Amino acid sequence: MKKFTLALAAAFSCLTSAVGVAEELVITFGGDVNFNRTHQAPATNRVSKNGRSWTWPELTAKIAPLVDGDINFANIETVITDKRLPTATKRFVFATHSNPINHMIDDLDFNLFSLANNHAFDHSWAGYRSTLDFVDKTHKAGKDVVFHGVGLRADLIKPAVFEKKGKTFAFSAIGILTDPYPASDTRPGMLSFRKQSDFDAVIEGLKNTEADFKILSIHAGTERMSGLNGGQRD
Repeated sequence: MKKFTLALAAAFSCLTSAVGVAEELVITFGGDVNFNRTHQAPATNRVSKNGRSWTWPELTAKIAPLVDGDINFANIETVITDKRLPTATKRFVFATHSNPINHMIDDLDFNLFSLANNHAFDHSWAGYRSTLDFVDKTHKAGKDVVFHGVGLRADLIKPAVFEKKGKTFAFSAIGILTDPYPASDTRPGMLSFRKQSDFDAVIEGLKNTEADFKILSIHAGTERMSGLNGGQRD
């Protein structure tokens, strides 16, 4: 897995309401999420790790008390699918069942997700479609959850816009695209952080969108390093 960096257009600890009373709005930033081992079929209710079998609530028990924001973010670093799919030619290939992702949404209150990373295309075009099917089902179920990072190019160069506590947020996500599965106007895919025209288009989309706060998720960087690589801050 690659770690991700997050750029927040404005840092804040409170918002001021129309009557001048300070109102706190908390954003919790989580990390990379994957509920399966490489090349395993998506498990419905538990996964084996470190010599034992874990249910989804057991796996998330230690982070659950920390997910207490109005906006709770995570990077879904896996294809979301309830069945086996064709795999891309990669050493590490991940597929997570929809059940643990729904656990994050329904039980832990995660409500903001990046889909853009180097495991979004582990199952080629079919993996993209499966993940987007989950996004569609989530929205049709009426869940107040925002996703960005996989889709048609025209949709990815525009941020997702949502509201919390009377303030508007614009959110975009971009990541590492190492295989030939780019987004186009007719086929869903991903935009590449390493392709300047893609990155510029995402930045321009954020720039041209009216919002009180703007968030950009970038999945890139050196493995297991907690700081920024050279030039990333710029």
